Amino acid sequence: MTSFSVVSLSNSNQEQRVIYTTPAASIALSQEMAAGLAEKAALGDGDAALALAEDALVTMKSADIRLHWMQIAAENGNISAMGALSGLYFRRGGRFHCLRSLYWLEVYYSKITPEERVKYHVDSEIIRRKNDLKNNIKCKGDSSK
Repeated sequence: MTSFSVVSLSNSNQEQRVIYTTPAASIALSQEMAAGLAEKAALGDGDAALALAEDALVTMKSADIRLHWMQIAAENGNISAMGALSGLYFRRGGRFHCLRSLYWLEVYYSKITPEERVKYHVDSEIIRRKNDLKNNIKCKGDSSK
């Protein structure tokens, strides 16, 4: 049986907010749960959209579906999704995707702590991607110049 848990956590302002998390990365959402999360995501719930993006990975759905839900999650303020979306765009290759990758990496950078910037090497990655664009290197997956 597919299970899905709703967990309530406190953020730094001690406000309560609900996040969605699967108990194990290998468990897919039921159709009913996915439909409910899709409605929440469509209404601006970034955490619900992130759960759908993760489900798309687990269930081997197309990369376009994962990108769709990750975009909604990032647009609605999910910081994890911002970083992940940057990576998804980067791996697609091509100048447009490289630009979108850099955009979301810079947004992600603005939302994380200085310690996280160091831990995840975000500073050097932004510099590298800017240099790649300047030199007309169009991200991973694109061998043309």
